[in-house]
Amino acid sequence: MKMKSIAITGPTSGIGAETVKGLVLSFDKIYLMARSEAKAKAMIDTFPEKDRSKFSFIHLDLADMDSVKLAAQTLSGMETALDVLINNAGGILIIV
Repeated sequence: MKMKSIAITGPTSGIGAETVKGLVLSFDKIYLMARSEAKAKAMIDTFPEKDRSKFSFIHLDLADMDSVKLAAQTLSGMETALDVLINNAGGILIIV
C-alpha cells in the first residue's frame, strides 16, 4: 500500500537511515528532519534520481526548543496531514 507522506527524525544515520531506505518506495513525500542538511543531502544522493524529488529537508535540533517549534511550523506549512511520523532521534533538553 502506497501512502502519501512520512516525516522521520534522526534519518541520516543508523536505524533512521535504514528506515528511510526501507520505506522510500512506499511514500510519495519524505520529510527528513535532522540537524545536518549536508548529511541529509548526501543521503538523498544515494537514492536513484527518480526517487530524489520525494525528499525535503527540515532543520530540527531537539536540544533547541526554538528549532523544534520552527520545524513543526515548517512541516505544518508543507503538509496538512502526515500518514506516518517516526520519532527516531533523541536528545536531552535542559530548561533552566
